[in-house]
Amino acid sequence: MTAIDEMAESLTARAAAPHGLAWQALADQVLAMEIDDAPTDEAKNRLWFLRQYVAMVRAYVAAFEEMRDRRYYPAWCQLEQVEIGLKALLTNRFYDPSRFDVPGLVSRIAAWQELFPYGVFISPGMRVRRATCSICGAANTIDIHCGHRPGRVYAGRFCARRLEEVELREVSVVLKPVQKYSVLFADVDNPDRYTLVGSVVEMVGEPFAHWRAHWTFAYHPHRLFAHVPPSGPCPCGGGGLYETCCAPRPGVRRPHLDIELERPPPADWRGARLHGYSEEQLARLENAGASLP
Repeated sequence: MTAIDEMAESLTARAAAPHGLAWQALADQVLAMEIDDAPTDEAKNRLWFLRQYVAMVRAYVAAFEEMRDRRYYPAWCQLEQVEIGLKALLTNRFYDPSRFDVPGLVSRIAAWQELFPYGVFISPGMRVRRATCSICGAANTIDIHCGHRPGRVYAGRFCARRLEEVELREVSVVLKPVQKYSVLFADVDNPDRYTLVGSVVEMVGEPFAHWRAHWTFAYHPHRLFAHVPPSGPCPCGGGGLYETCCAPRPGVRRPHLDIELERPPPADWRGARLHGYSEEQLARLENAGASLP
C-alpha cells in the first residue's frame, strides 16, 4: 500500500465526523503533499482526489461558520463552490466517493440550499469566441479539440476551459440557474431575511450533525397579516386575493418545515422560527401568546 493509499484509509476511517483534531492533522498532511512529487499519473490522480476532498470538507465547515455568523449570502456562495467541487469528485472516481461519504456531503449541501429564501436568479447568455484548455493551452472550437475533457483530471490536473474572448448576448431572469450566486433578492445582507436558515443552524449546533427537513404546509395566524388588505394579494403566494383565498380559512396556508434531529438541540436554542417572518413579526406573535404553527 502506498503512502497516498494509507492516507486515504486514515481519512475514510474518520469520514463520518471529519472535523476532529485527528482528522484536521490528516488533512494538513494531505495538503502538504505536492501532486508533482507523486511517482505516477495514477498516484497523482489519487492525491488530487484526497486534496480535493479535504478542501471541500473544510470549505463546507467554513460555509457553516458563515451561517452561524449570520453572513448568509457569503455562505450561499461558499455552499455553491462546495457543490461544484463535490461534483468533480463524483466525476473523477480515483477512489470510491462513498468511502468518504461524498454523497452524504452532497445531500447536506442541498439541504442547506433549500432553506435559503432565494427564488429568482440572473443568468447571462454569452457567445464564446475563444476558449483554451487549462492543461495544454490549446484553443478549442467545435471542430478542433485537444482531447482534454472539461471536468476531468489528467495526472492530477483538473481540466477546465479558459474563456479568453466572450460576447455578452443577453441576461435572463431564471428560476433554476447555472450559477447560483447571481441572486435577485432585496436586502441580501439583512440577516432578518434568513430566519429559517438561522433557526436550523442554531438547532443543529454543528456542521456534521444529522438532520432532515420535511416540507409541508401549515395555517399561520391571520394576526400576522393584519397589514394585508382583503383586496390585496394573498400572503400565501398563490396568486389570488386575500379575501377569497386564505381569509376564510383558519389561517394563511404557507410552507412549513419540520426538522428531524438525531439528537436534541443545544440547551441555548432559542426556539422555532417561521420562514420569511421578520424579528418584529415574530416578537408580535410571541407577545400575543400564540403558539407557532
